[in-house]
Amino acid sequence: MGKGKHKKVLRSEKAKVKLKGAKLPKGQNITKTDFKVKKILIREQLKEAGDSQVLQKTVGQLCLDIDKEVRRESFRCLQALFGAIDVALVEPFFDMLSSYLRYFSEAKKATFYVEQMVPLLVETWLEIRPQNTGKAQGVLGQEAANTFSLILGIFHELWAMVVRCDEQNQSQEMQNWLRKTHSRDFCQTFMIGFPFSFTDKSHSAQEENLRLCHLFCCLCATPTEQMHEIIDYTSASLTRTHSAQSWGCLLKVLRIIVVQNGKSSPAQARKLCEKLLNLHTKLPPPACQLRGRILLLICHAITTGGVLDKDSLLPWFQRMRHTLCHEEKLPEELVDALGRLYTISREFVLYLGQELPSILINISRMEITESTNALQSKRKLLNFLFWLPGKLLRKNWISWWMRISGSTFRDSIAVRNLRQLFLILFNFIGLNEKFEK
Repeated sequence: MGKGKHKKVLRSEKAKVKLKGAKLPKGQNITKTDFKVKKILIREQLKEAGDSQVLQKTVGQLCLDIDKEVRRESFRCLQALFGAIDVALVEPFFDMLSSYLRYFSEAKKATFYVEQMVPLLVETWLEIRPQNTGKAQGVLGQEAANTFSLILGIFHELWAMVVRCDEQNQSQEMQNWLRKTHSRDFCQTFMIGFPFSFTDKSHSAQEENLRLCHLFCCLCATPTEQMHEIIDYTSASLTRTHSAQSWGCLLKVLRIIVVQNGKSSPAQARKLCEKLLNLHTKLPPPACQLRGRILLLICHAITTGGVLDKDSLLPWFQRMRHTLCHEEKLPEELVDALGRLYTISREFVLYLGQELPSILINISRMEITESTNALQSKRKLLNFLFWLPGKLLRKNWISWWMRISGSTFRDSIAVRNLRQLFLILFNFIGLNEKFEK
């Protein structure tokens, strides 16, 4: 069987035309060049019909490729393109480019930037700060004051970048690392001479001092002697007049001391809260935005627990009841904070229950700012009804209804809102069916 197959192969090989050593006849040994070819056009071969330029979409995607070499070459290509293009043509895409830069800097390079920037900022301040001793050490000239403001601004940006990275990773790893590695250098360098003042009396150093307090509270959470200085300065700042930016820094410092670190230093946090309560009760009505921010901070301080006692809260409960009875606008964030406060303080709920008709009338007219559903936000404000004693609701609902029905409304929307809110009240006390009849 095998021999027969081998013979067949040999016969087929012999039958093939042998061209070795043979030459083509004259006239046939010529290269033909009359065939037709199509030019190679890369642009037409790569792009689809009706598509835009070839590199318009692909290079941006290659910047995020998983391969390191591909990303590197794509950036080289972009570098060559941007070098040949006018700035006016690239300007509409600055938002997209900055988002890519933020992604790489915050997600991949945050630790590198902090390690490089913080020692540089410390060395810069050591070179330019006053070399005097005593009280003169905290007096800054014009050059030192400008440098001090810039350094604090860079520190704030670095801290904000670290916080954003931790929020993305859902941890506090980078914040703890920054506190562990650089808090000591920061305290020993920037807190010498605190509080600072400027030789130029036309410019106050309040904002810079408060920003320094905020950075110190972020980096140094444990109680120290310098923390007592920060708390004393913050407490004294509550009685001064500030700009809008200074108030923002002051409230950030108060939030860290009272809300986040209140349990580590309860006595100081309690004193600050009491001063904050007094400030809220004395603020005039035109400062409604500032009162709202202070009110929100107080609600957060109460919900954390252990900072304020019942006796110090009674005057504020009365003021808060007055706010719900007469305030025309409330932010959505404050509504959520009050909702959390209802579940913690029974005394606050009882205080609100004493003026329930007035609260219902005012809530029907009230405007909830920054809210997508105003009626739902007003229902959140009325959640304290759930925590009121059922006997109190059943006993007083008729007198409340008579008082509310006797009030006059010019706005038909307010009447409709009031009816809806009162239906919510009846849902709580089980009288909704009687009201519908």
